[in-house]
Amino acid sequence: MRRKLGNVLVTGHAGYVGSALVPLLLQQGVPLELWDTNWFAKEPLSGGRDFRDLTTGDLANIDTVFHLAGLSNDAVAKRFPMTDEVAAVTRFAQAASAAGVSRFVFSSSAAVYNNGDTPCKETDPVAPVSIYAKAKYEMEQSLRQHATADFTVSVVRLASCFGWASMLRPDLLVNRMTSRAIRGEHLQLSSNGDSSRPFVHVEDAAAALLLAAELELAAFDIHNVVGDGCNLSVANALDAIVSALGGSGVEVAVVDAKPAVDPRTYMIDGAKFAAAGFAPRWSIADGVADLVTRLRVFNTDAGVERCSRLLVLHESGQLGDDLRRTTPGDAPSGDLHAPLVTPAGVDTATLDRVGGMQRQVMSQSRYRLTGAYSTKVEQLLSDELGLPDGWDVLAMRSGTDSLSRALWLAGVRAGKSVIVPDLAFHAVAATVMATGATPLITDITTDTWNLDPALVEQQLAQHDVAAVVAVDNFGTPADWAGLGAVCRAAGVPLIIDACESLGASRSDSSVGDHADYIAMSFSFTKPIHAAGMGGALCAPAGEIERVEAVPSQLVRQARLPELNAAYLCEAWPSLHRNVDHLRSIYGAYRAILEPRGFQAQEEVGVSTRIHAPFLLPNELADRRDDILAAADKAGVQARPQFPSQSLLLGIGEPPPVSADVDRRVVSLPSGAGLDPAIIPEVAERFLGAVDDVAKG
Repeated sequence: MRRKLGNVLVTGHAGYVGSALVPLLLQQGVPLELWDTNWFAKEPLSGGRDFRDLTTGDLANIDTVFHLAGLSNDAVAKRFPMTDEVAAVTRFAQAASAAGVSRFVFSSSAAVYNNGDTPCKETDPVAPVSIYAKAKYEMEQSLRQHATADFTVSVVRLASCFGWASMLRPDLLVNRMTSRAIRGEHLQLSSNGDSSRPFVHVEDAAAALLLAAELELAAFDIHNVVGDGCNLSVANALDAIVSALGGSGVEVAVVDAKPAVDPRTYMIDGAKFAAAGFAPRWSIADGVADLVTRLRVFNTDAGVERCSRLLVLHESGQLGDDLRRTTPGDAPSGDLHAPLVTPAGVDTATLDRVGGMQRQVMSQSRYRLTGAYSTKVEQLLSDELGLPDGWDVLAMRSGTDSLSRALWLAGVRAGKSVIVPDLAFHAVAATVMATGATPLITDITTDTWNLDPALVEQQLAQHDVAAVVAVDNFGTPADWAGLGAVCRAAGVPLIIDACESLGASRSDSSVGDHADYIAMSFSFTKPIHAAGMGGALCAPAGEIERVEAVPSQLVRQARLPELNAAYLCEAWPSLHRNVDHLRSIYGAYRAILEPRGFQAQEEVGVSTRIHAPFLLPNELADRRDDILAAADKAGVQARPQFPSQSLLLGIGEPPPVSADVDRRVVSLPSGAGLDPAIIPEVAERFLGAVDDVAKG
């Protein structure tokens, strides 16, 4: 009888072993929560989630924890305090136990042993030599002390791993020698090769961790994990690698090993875990042959360059200084976790500057008040939008705060009607309703999915309208000029909800040339990664003064906090780089999806493309929920981004174009922090989910 996993948390899912474990868990269809600091990502972007930040509340619904996160080799362990890591694991175990976690699987190391003469069993004495191995054993002992019948702990002592995984570790012996051979470098050991090591393929290691979670066991248990015939001297391991490379057609040159003696020498006995059902599938020869194929296919130049970079970082112990990110690394990958929105990151130096600015703000007790940073944000936005002379900017907490004040300035009061597009984030119509006014739902165009000026003109002729709110939907500018002309002819104020389109443009004219009021937003999903929410109201200076003078508008309380403004001032220079990045992502999707019958949003002017929306082919529209579920299982988060406001808020039936877009639209992963290199795999995974549903 195998134990049910229940809800699963994996820490370190984007690391080497984690990237092999997650696909196995996805195949089981278990609910997954994933935490990783993303040290191993491609670019120095901020983000990720550290297991040390996990609280009892975060773990409240978790049944099984796989704890893989942590410093991963001797070089890094020498650079960073392993005592901190031991304490962190202890705190994590305490929180997990208190939250009701029933199984805690801990990825340990066979390096805790040090007897090279015979394979060690789990009951044999340990004698760790390195700082890393000693810390692993201390973590094991801490977990043993916290284990109970209700909080069972399974320690998995992994042999030295090898083989392909989506987040490859090239510092490990087999992988290092293979990648060097492909680059045409000679192979040389760093010792005389007499020390012993156990080895296991990374996929077998992942399978072992999964089995350790499923076994019924006492409060605390330990299992050794090693491949068949994989207890070897380092010299014999090199011989096996060279032999396998020759079979793969790679010519290698081996030079004499260094005479140094490696004091770390150990082998392990895997009989106990084999009796429990563990059956490794990979030999060193098979793993090396697979690595050769993968590295050759894996965009050889870029792939080898990445291996070289990671190898240097691992061997120097530099990992963690400047590599933090929210997305997976390079594609293609065996494992994929593509979030719907990946915010832009900010480099460490910028974060340090922001921290200093924010400490200064806090020391002056001005963190909730307007000040120098808010004033700078207002000037930056004015310059970016090219606002007309005589206009001003009021930095506010959010786009919704900005929109509500724009509606008030436009004369929107209870009993009035306001034209809004049906397809938009529901905050638009909800903010209108909060004033007591009635949203007058109007249809969109078939190509841009933005408000249709011709239909707006019809509505203005038929109804008493206080204002028109046009939304730059999905970051694509609405027809500012066409809507402005229609509204001016009718004498009705035009509000542009530009919360999706900071950095966008349409023709050579400014949005301020056509709108009476503009509402902006800087939330973390936008082209500028703001620390929290933020927004702005743009209007003629006299209008800004008018709204500030009315106590009921609580303008001071709704101003942009100086803490957020400080962050924005530093992040602002990344705006156009991020916009270009987002547009490249959408272009990559279009190249793959449009030939398969998916309809993209028409590009008009320069869109920020902060979402990646496509319409499903009509024959698949009724299967969208099934497609989204299948995509999730494939590691791709896809969602029907903006639903019909009419249906969501219960204010009527959606008009025909919006109804069609609403039933067919799917947004794929995007964001200024997403690596465009993974788009082909994301798209193929998504299309695979579509095909599976269509066939089913």
